[in-house]
Amino acid sequence: MTVILDSRDDFTLDTLRRVAWQGEPVAFSARCRQMMEQSRASFMTMLESDPDQFVYGVTSGYGMGALERLDAEGRQRVAKRPPYSKGTGLGMRAPDRVVRAMILCRLTNYVDGWAAISPEVAQRVADKLDGRPLPEVGLEGQVGAGEVGPCLAIIWDLVGPDCGEKDGGCLINGSPCASALIGDAALRARTRLDLVCRVLALSIEAVNAPLEAYDPALAALWDDEHEAAALAALNGLLAGARPTGRRAFQAPVSWRVIPRVLGQTFRAVAEAERVATVALRAITDNPVYLQPEPGAPFGRALSTGGYHNGAAYPALNWLAMAWGDLTGIVLREITKLHRNEVTELPDRLPLGEGGSTSGLAHGPSSLGVRVREFATPTFLPQDESGSTQDDVAAPTFDAYVKEVRASEMFDHSLALLAATASQALAVAGRDPAPPLRPFLAGIRRTYPLVDGLRDLGADGDRLAAALSRAVVSGDLDLTEASS
Repeated sequence: MTVILDSRDDFTLDTLRRVAWQGEPVAFSARCRQMMEQSRASFMTMLESDPDQFVYGVTSGYGMGALERLDAEGRQRVAKRPPYSKGTGLGMRAPDRVVRAMILCRLTNYVDGWAAISPEVAQRVADKLDGRPLPEVGLEGQVGAGEVGPCLAIIWDLVGPDCGEKDGGCLINGSPCASALIGDAALRARTRLDLVCRVLALSIEAVNAPLEAYDPALAALWDDEHEAAALAALNGLLAGARPTGRRAFQAPVSWRVIPRVLGQTFRAVAEAERVATVALRAITDNPVYLQPEPGAPFGRALSTGGYHNGAAYPALNWLAMAWGDLTGIVLREITKLHRNEVTELPDRLPLGEGGSTSGLAHGPSSLGVRVREFATPTFLPQDESGSTQDDVAAPTFDAYVKEVRASEMFDHSLALLAATASQALAVAGRDPAPPLRPFLAGIRRTYPLVDGLRDLGADGDRLAAALSRAVVSGDLDLTEASS
């Protein structure tokens, strides 16, 4: 199904999911095309009204070339060639869904005419979402003041003879990549949070914890909307759990604080969604074109810092740190589930001919170290370039890469807790609450119950990969998982 873009209000997280994750193409509405045509004509009239005015990248060069004033011939020459060499970045490559998200977010500046781009050039950008092969974009080494490098990688083939004044700048300026990265992270985070709730609820059932630590009445006492959301999620998953026959004494702290630690993750995810929602519809072109109004009969072109998203990288930092905090809870629970004085089960969870999951109690410690390596704040980098113009770099790419790597390490720790909880339930001869049973079945398809010696590391990797896929596919019961 084609997504119709009529105005910047159409750029939402739902649109991002449909176009970037599900591969739907886009088309401009008739009203949108008319707005672009009117804006383009008005902008060109403004240029003709005063040949000596400063319009960055149009009547001047780019970057340190901003001091250079261009005549009509110079403006045409600049418009028809890329301002810099193409660079795809380094290291980790953006998955196709992220590249599609960047292309979609490139269109936000266009739809209501704020970029004054030629409608034909805007259409060629939109056509990149029609299913054709996508360009390669590196996620590391992107340290420019804006997003010119990754944008060039996306639209390199579009800069040429058909471009007029300002078209080239409209292709490479703004912050579409930051919008795409925080949007992708927000979508992943919401689904990963659902997955986390399932694993932690399964662990609550595995340790046979008293349900009082998750009583819905606590929401009113704590008076926090995100902790209330965590309690509601856990209670939904624990609906129908055995009310009797549970342990007679409180569970260790790592189980009792789950609702409050989860509440802070709900808060981080909500903030990522808020930042993404704002970013997706924000107009960030430089220069941005304001159409005619009283006092400005030809409109105005403003040179701004709109291409720098100051909210995206702190939100990404917060997500990475949330995964780091939860990893601490998860690893403690894995260890405790292997101690019989905690679980009242056999200490090493022996399961037949020498089979044991005791290795899971010791191996995860390195995961906590790795997650914390990535769950560190990203700051505006110090300038070492000596540039007279580009003296602040945009750190969103670095923050995104760290969040991705932290979440991948976290998925491995989740997989080990899920496998351990599955094993403990089997040894105890208990079933979890009904809402958790399809999820447990999916875990056991990928990580079968241990009844003898085998390569548990390979099983753990397979389950971690299944959890990571589920974050994007939405298949939280792992129905497609197999051993």
